[in-house]
Amino acid sequence: MEALMKLQENLMQKLDCQQLRHPKKPLNMDDILLTKHQAYQAMFSFIENLYEMTKDSELGGYLGSMQILEDGKPADPAYSVDWERAIAKVVSSTK
Repeated sequence: MEALMKLQENLMQKLDCQQLRHPKKPLNMDDILLTKHQAYQAMFSFIENLYEMTKDSELGGYLGSMQILEDGKPADPAYSVDWERAIAKVVSSTK
């Protein structure tokens, strides 16, 4: 998960993200609550967008492993554990 976050930081530095930061009608993100499944989908969508802009093969590999299958779980089961840990880390640091 840390490698993915470092990769994300590096890619964001390389990209001109103005189009991502200025939507037509800004949402008040402080008012939005997501389930862990919705948060996972949002994170997946974010990485998918980065992949579409960069065609970075490492991101493509992550996306393949992170893809949700018919059973509702990621293709690589380790990502479920990693996601739960990431949620716990964020929740415990914001209390």
